[in-house]
Amino acid sequence: IFHTEIQLEDSNFITIPNLYIANNPVKLTRVTNTVISTSVSLGYDIPRSKIEEALRDAAISVGLTNPYIYITSLGDFSVVYRIHGFLEDSSKFFSTSSLLNAKVMDNLHENKIEIVSPTFMNQRRADDSIFIPKPTRVKQAEESEKSPEELIFDEAIEAAEMEKKRYNLQKLEARKDELQKSLKEEKDERNIEIIKAAITRIDNLKTKIEANIKGQK
Repeated sequence: IFHTEIQLEDSNFITIPNLYIANNPVKLTRVTNTVISTSVSLGYDIPRSKIEEALRDAAISVGLTNPYIYITSLGDFSVVYRIHGFLEDSSKFFSTSSLLNAKVMDNLHENKIEIVSPTFMNQRRADDSIFIPKPTRVKQAEESEKSPEELIFDEAIEAAEMEKKRYNLQKLEARKDELQKSLKEEKDERNIEIIKAAITRIDNLKTKIEANIKGQK
């Protein structure tokens, strides 16, 4: 096979030489739990918690899980919010992306939130007024709730944890070798028992870590 064919969103195909794939980074979409996102710019006069609640509801309504929001820009006239969510079935990537945009608009309009462009400047008589949104009660996140980074980089985090466990196994094995050498040279019965107990603890800890690694694979 000298090339790879990829079908595009317009149903046409593109042919890519495998040499190009081998020599250049290629972005792949995960089969499950790929992230879908969209951005919207809104005014400073709207409470952030109200906006985030509307965006989160929009993501959930289109079937996305674990939605989270980043504020990506604080412009001169507007704030840019980006809503993300995880899509279980990546074969619906394009239709869900479009539906997310539609639901974001619908939810914001239903909540009387005006969508503005990044360069839109809303002018009004200010007099001596200060335009700061009224404080709103912020819903506390559950303690067990995972952070977006933990959800996005799940495989990378898992690989790092696995590597750390293997490193700890190596350190335990090295420590056990040191204790076994000391055991051969030790003459005092009390010290011998202490060393044996330490070796037993190391073996028990190694068994737990090995079982954990096996369960993680």
